[in-house]
Amino acid sequence: MLAAGTRDGCLSHGKSGAYLIDASTGAVLSTLPVGGSRVFGQPIFVGGTLLVATETGGLFDFAPS
Repeated sequence: MLAAGTRDGCLSHGKSGAYLIDASTGAVLSTLPVGGSRVFGQPIFVGGTLLVATETGGLFDFAPS
């Protein structure tokens, strides 16, 4: 699994945000709720948590449920 952030809606969804992507197929698995904020840098996995920094919404953390 990969995580990708976009600033100007460069994925097929057309919205800025963060996405989980299947590493083998490139399919978007999930859109992460970052409030439509532009992602500031590459999302990173740290100890089982995904951290996503945004320009206006702050830092988001996502952990598996």
